[in-house]
Amino acid sequence: MPARVEHRKVTVLRRKRERDRRVQCILEAARKVFFARGYLKATMEEIATLAEVSKPAVYHYFRTKDELFFSLMVPVVDCFQKELSRIEKRILKHRYATGEELIKDLFRGFFRAYSKDPEGFQVVQLFQQSKMVGQLEERLGSLLNQKGAEAFCSARRIMGMGMEQGLLRHMNVYALSDAFWGFFVGVVQLERIKSGKDGSSPYLRSTLIAAEEIFGRGVTSTVAPTATGAGSVQ
Repeated sequence: MPARVEHRKVTVLRRKRERDRRVQCILEAARKVFFARGYLKATMEEIATLAEVSKPAVYHYFRTKDELFFSLMVPVVDCFQKELSRIEKRILKHRYATGEELIKDLFRGFFRAYSKDPEGFQVVQLFQQSKMVGQLEERLGSLLNQKGAEAFCSARRIMGMGMEQGLLRHMNVYALSDAFWGFFVGVVQLERIKSGKDGSSPYLRSTLIAAEEIFGRGVTSTVAPTATGAGSVQ
């Protein structure tokens, strides 16, 4: 390879690394500012200052505060959806011998997703609890709602198949999936409150294990699992 071409390739790669580092610095700063100040009070100037870049540099990568916030939230939602998709593939293949096994996989899959970005998870929760989705640009708000709906639909399908296969007790699938989410989020929020300012709790994992055992025993079917499913959940 000619020296000039090699030099150009090295330069392009270096610029990409610099760009990626800058974007990550901005996203990390945004995560902290949004968590501390809330969506409405947070400003691009504060984010730029914390990221140690100019305000125009922030706007170079993110055209609006909405776009920046959306870029921060989507990976969090996608992590949970990835875990749900993995579990859905497993239950479609009848890989769970008991309901407790299914519930354990759900809790531990969610914990893996949460662990990848605890602060991002908290930002998403605060945003949802404040019912601020309507404050986003219509296009971004719709996309975010769509991603959230996809995750809840996946959870309901999993619960429904669990009932069809005799793993879980028959009950309202919407209520069951909401109860599961409430269990998980409730434990995470409680342990963060108890842990103090930094939000890290040494008891989170053990408390989630207790929650998965309690929830699993409560919803597990006493009927032997079926060899094949009885149909799909609407």
